[in-house]
Amino acid sequence: MKLDFKRQYPKTAIALNNEGLSLATYIPRKNLAQVYTQEFSEDLFHPEFTVRNITSPDTLKQSITYSLKKLDVRSKRISLILPDSVSRLFIFDFDDLPSKGVDLENLIKFKLKKIIPFEIDSAQVSYQWAQNTEGKHNFQVGVMYKPVIEQYQEIFAELGLDLGLIDIKSNNLINLYNALESHNKSPRLYLSVGDNYMSILLENDSEYLLYRSKTLPAQNRTALIEREIRQSVMYWFDRLSGKITPTVIILESTDDISKLKINIEDHDIEILKADYGRILPDINFYERRPERPSYLGAVAASMRSYL
Repeated sequence: MKLDFKRQYPKTAIALNNEGLSLATYIPRKNLAQVYTQEFSEDLFHPEFTVRNITSPDTLKQSITYSLKKLDVRSKRISLILPDSVSRLFIFDFDDLPSKGVDLENLIKFKLKKIIPFEIDSAQVSYQWAQNTEGKHNFQVGVMYKPVIEQYQEIFAELGLDLGLIDIKSNNLINLYNALESHNKSPRLYLSVGDNYMSILLENDSEYLLYRSKTLPAQNRTALIEREIRQSVMYWFDRLSGKITPTVIILESTDDISKLKINIEDHDIEILKADYGRILPDINFYERRPERPSYLGAVAASMRSYL
């Protein structure tokens, strides 16, 4: 008998964005995801890093309750998936690690003190070991502002729901994409473009090397996206001594960036739109299929234990 100690994530997930929410619940035995999307009737969600995100908690609670009833969800364990703009991700390398876990956490917090815009006591910090590279210990460190986290926890607790996971959307889309491309160890630059943000993550041989997150203005967005990609690729070559040109993988985009083109030293950077079709389960949309695939983050989170 094989014992599987892999963490069991909730099979139901809610993803929020500026326009509304997406609810997905995964049924493993049928490889089926049931999906319901709902647009917000008012401006109640502002996914920002340093301020509380929800302007009308009661309205959000009504939307969540209504959605759960639509799909007849009875589980109380829920994953919450938020836009990348509510969090910051850092890549830390250490030559040596302390013997105690609490000392490692203090070391990580000491480094964070210098780069986050609030007191470290107000930071919700999570971290995971990624890989050893050339004698260095590579860690992926995520930070959220505690008042932001606590507002969501309060809302879901008042509904009798247990938040088994709070995560950002791009993490779950990367998990989904890597389930298809786990054999491919070549350098990749993951790009996510949301309503008011963009994020870039550089990965090589399963090691995270660079993360950038930027607020996007209303104008000249494509030019800014191109600049950030170009700077990230040059960082790979100049600072990390990269040899192979990374492929840009568009995980999601609210913008039409089909004409995005990056050229460095007379070489065009290959840009691919992530195709999740081969890994996605059958999807049953309740009432309607939305025009934008904003539900993918919720679907990816709901099947996370099975990827």
